[in-house]
Amino acid sequence: AIGLKKGNTLRDQINTVLAEITDEQRSELMEQIVTLASGGTVTEFAVHCDAPVTTTGTLKIGMECAYEPYNWTQMDDSNGAVPISNVPGSYANGYDVQIAQYVANRLGLKLEIYAMEWDSLIPAVNSGAIDAIVAGMSPTAERSEQLDFTDTYYESNLVVIIRK
Repeated sequence: AIGLKKGNTLRDQINTVLAEITDEQRSELMEQIVTLASGGTVTEFAVHCDAPVTTTGTLKIGMECAYEPYNWTQMDDSNGAVPISNVPGSYANGYDVQIAQYVANRLGLKLEIYAMEWDSLIPAVNSGAIDAIVAGMSPTAERSEQLDFTDTYYESNLVVIIRK
């Protein structure tokens, strides 16, 4: 889910955008991201919306940029990577990045990505340094005391594999 400061009016708008994405598109996007993470290329993502010609503002997103396949850092803008605003010359890519880009484009906003330590994400959104957290953050009861969450944009099933 996307974490927002309590009372942020973007929550309903983001939920409307997320509701447009089908389960098939979400699954296909993850397959494409895994392809990228293993050295392949992708020409157009399953979840895609062209950037608006003019934007009405900026959507500042925080993430670790170090949690592949959800988000990672790379040194070029290949395969739809987005510049990391607070780390010049670096770019972010991954599932979270592509979802954030889609949401920003659909809302007519310019996307800015900020690389942050995990423990600084919630304080950053609550202080207004960033608008939202798009970092594979599960909406736990404890986190929900500090943040409002959108609907989930990806669900994973945890499994345990053991040797017989």
